[in-house]
Amino acid sequence: MLCRYRLLPGYSLTKKDIPYLLTPNEFIVLVRNTSTLVSFRRSLPEKLQKNRSISNAQDIHGLTRNLRRLIEKGEWVALSLSPQNRSVEQLHLPVMSGLQQRIDRVQNPTSYSRIKTRPTLRHQEVQSTIPVMAIEKRADNKIVVEFAGQWPNNAASISISKLKGLNEKTKKIQKDSKLTHRSLVEFSDLDTTPRSLYLTIPKTHSAKEFNFLLGEGISPVKKEIEMGEWDNVLVPVRPLIYVSEKKEKKQLADVIKGYIYIFWKQRLWREVFVDKNSTFSDIDLEYYRNLPEEHVNKNLRKAEGYPLPHLWLPYKIAGEAQTADKGVALLYSRAALPWNVIKNIETDYDSYKTLISADELKSYSVNQSFDNQNNIVAIDLQEFSSLNKNKLSDALSAPSQGYLNQQNNKTAVIRLTNNSGRLGIILRDQFDQRYANMDYILEADGKTYERITDDLGFIPLDEFSELESVFINMKANEYDTDFSNRLFVELGTLQSLEGEIGLNQRLKNHDFMIAEHGNIDESLQKNALKNMQYHCGLSMSATRNEETINWFDCHDAE
Repeated sequence: MLCRYRLLPGYSLTKKDIPYLLTPNEFIVLVRNTSTLVSFRRSLPEKLQKNRSISNAQDIHGLTRNLRRLIEKGEWVALSLSPQNRSVEQLHLPVMSGLQQRIDRVQNPTSYSRIKTRPTLRHQEVQSTIPVMAIEKRADNKIVVEFAGQWPNNAASISISKLKGLNEKTKKIQKDSKLTHRSLVEFSDLDTTPRSLYLTIPKTHSAKEFNFLLGEGISPVKKEIEMGEWDNVLVPVRPLIYVSEKKEKKQLADVIKGYIYIFWKQRLWREVFVDKNSTFSDIDLEYYRNLPEEHVNKNLRKAEGYPLPHLWLPYKIAGEAQTADKGVALLYSRAALPWNVIKNIETDYDSYKTLISADELKSYSVNQSFDNQNNIVAIDLQEFSSLNKNKLSDALSAPSQGYLNQQNNKTAVIRLTNNSGRLGIILRDQFDQRYANMDYILEADGKTYERITDDLGFIPLDEFSELESVFINMKANEYDTDFSNRLFVELGTLQSLEGEIGLNQRLKNHDFMIAEHGNIDESLQKNALKNMQYHCGLSMSATRNEETINWFDCHDAE
């Protein structure tokens, strides 16, 4: 079930959080269907898990009861992921409850004062003194993060922190009312202590959040300071992939299923799963990175992040443009990359340089927009003929059209190479069922590799592309212990795209899902589709008069 709330320490509540507040009763209603005590407790923020009343709870009832008490006291607050469109009075909280008092302090902040008087000796004559009012000095500094463009809000936010692992403040993006080319996040009322800056993304099945580090030692500035471009700038980016091997700039399409890898300073920063709606969900990269190399789940990484409409990339942090050796680079792959491939990219500079660089984001500082460059461009309907709604399948047109409506909001497009035709094979059993999430042993060049297929039964062979062949040893089914079924695989047999066999190979290997093969005869396209239809059991329509062909992907259709 989708997690529809966030839990924050009461002291971190801000005015911006008030519209998202949930009452204790509303929170209990959201969590009442939780199945197990262990999974529910693990879904809570780490600091809350260590609370004695939470860690000592013996059952679901006791845990929810104690959570309710902590919220009523104002020690923790529950927030919805969307505004509730109501006033604080409509919450009908008890006047003297800790939660109500916490809200009152946020809405009506006051400077605490105390009276200082001179101490007197026991036998000394008491003299009347005039009380001296000592007013606490209020912090008057701020940290501002700039975003390119103005667009509808989403679930992601920005956080600052003094202490690692504990967000001090978390805020949503707001449109800049003075400059329409940008949006801002402003953290005000800060002291001069430098903070760490994070990109914060909620998880779908947990109250925990992803916190992706953007920068450390970010110094606040005086509240009076204004800047034409702030020292910390992020850019929302929409990845599109080339639909043909020719990499024609006017033939781009949304990603429909696959993975986007964002490397920063030659280290994988985010691994993002792209679903059939072309939205982006993060994977808990650090969790899998810290697993032992031989751990079975190292190559079975699951997405947990809340689906987002675009990716936020760091362009400038602490006043320094993130380019060259400090830059960001992206890679698209239809299937998840094996961990050893990720490590190779992180350690081999030549491999890293093959990725698509985001250095061209620097054009934002010059024009506050994105020119028609090699990799980074502005969303522009006229530039991408393949994004014309009449040429899109139903699955692609809705998300694409929604983002084309934002072509004036400075959202950038980054053109990525279509790596959906990865070298590899898909295994099926004797009943034509995918050999999914199953153990297999691969023998190549005198070495043995123990691995597991992915959800689609895919075995990647990219790292063995220079070999003539490999052996794959597999079991008959998941209950078998014998790897006696052997498969000999000849590599390098992919035929030319200009022929029916080559086109069919690519279609069956999930390449060119939405494609305009301009120089390929229409009959070849139809024959390839018919072959794929026969093998995958699909319905297929092709109308010559309307010059439309419905393209199918074996994975999705099954």
